[in-house]
Amino acid sequence: MELQEIQLKEAKHIAEEADRKYEEVARKLVIVEGELERTEERAELAERLISNSKSKYRHT
Repeated sequence: MELQEIQLKEAKHIAEEADRKYEEVARKLVIVEGELERTEERAELAERLISNSKSKYRHT
């Protein structure tokens, strides 16, 4: 019985650690997704600016 109790404690500890790591990774994912969205928006803006600049130079 004592061995089972030790194994149960170890299993609970492993599960808690896995949950903690999952939560940490989930938080980081939210941050990275936000950064990706902002980066994509900046890239789209840059592409529009480049396209507008090319159009202006063609008409000159």
